[in-house]
Amino acid sequence: MSGADNAWNFNPDQKYITRYPEPLPTDHTNLGTQRKLNIDPVLSEAEAECLADVYNILGKVGKVNNINLGDLINDWNIWSDPIFSVGFNPKTNKLIEKCSPIYFELIDGLLLIKSKNITYNAILPNDAGIIQKTFTKDTNNPVFILAGLGTIGTSATGYILRQYFIKIGKLFGSNPFCIFLKVKIDEGRTSAFIDKILPAPSWCRIILYPLTYYSFRKKNIFKFYI
Repeated sequence: MSGADNAWNFNPDQKYITRYPEPLPTDHTNLGTQRKLNIDPVLSEAEAECLADVYNILGKVGKVNNINLGDLINDWNIWSDPIFSVGFNPKTNKLIEKCSPIYFELIDGLLLIKSKNITYNAILPNDAGIIQKTFTKDTNNPVFILAGLGTIGTSATGYILRQYFIKIGKLFGSNPFCIFLKVKIDEGRTSAFIDKILPAPSWCRIILYPLTYYSFRKKNIFKFYI
């Protein structure tokens, strides 16, 4: 994100402040400020938290080399590498067009499961998000989309993937999937939980990992009502 003026033009003279506790003898809740000039671009706290979770996962699976933190402008034309896209930004929107399958839709600020009668919203105190594994249509490279309707939803996608990536790997292997999660804004990202996963794992994965499958199935995560 970049700073803009009142006409939504890019503002080259951006000013920011960092606020922090600075108690005074007569005001223990006083906040101090630190001036910041020309910081561009700005990464939101939710996206940073999600990104930290992604790096944590990559480290645990031994992927520590050749990782590039992409720039939305300079790296816009890079589509042929495996990608983690965080948040519903323009790159994510373009990936949705370039990838298949995509199991979710965004309509009028709502998150929908395609072909299912299930809708998620971000009406206080609710938030929701998706973790979609898919592939680019032309190169078949894997793409992970982690995004929420609101900021807590985006942060929670990284938290959920970090908590469940081993189990999800057992159930889906190299196959695509989409996790739909819910989270309470007033309880923070750690209140997030998986609500649904689409599609159901293949029978061979279920046979290989029956206990993992049952731990999800007993919560009706694979059950849909049309």
